[in-house]
Amino acid sequence: MAVKNNPVSLAPGCPIKLTNNGQITASGQSLQFTVPKRPDGGEFSLVLQIVGAPVGLTSQLQADFSSGGLGSNLQNYGGAGPTAAGNFVIGTANSAPIVAGALYSLNITALTSGSFDVFAVIN
Repeated sequence: MAVKNNPVSLAPGCPIKLTNNGQITASGQSLQFTVPKRPDGGEFSLVLQIVGAPVGLTSQLQADFSSGGLGSNLQNYGGAGPTAAGNFVIGTANSAPIVAGALYSLNITALTSGSFDVFAVIN
């Protein structure tokens, strides 16, 4: 996957545009981000918002806990990602909640046509 953005660190309650180097326009592109450690050591809920008109979109959220944030060992994490415009939520009750210490990557595995931006926020 070709990294499409400058990787960012999400901050609780602060929406951020992950597509900071242009819109997603094809499959094989990814957006990378990290999350900070919570003072209580708890988990985060993550909302991804797809803004645009993607057709035939499939995606996968992956995480790398083992290579010091280099992304050299990304593995599937938490199932499939967004498949259409709108909001996609990964809650703390999810079987794979968002936790600090990983480099996360939203990988676009298919996109038939269209382009879109991705915004993210954690609680």
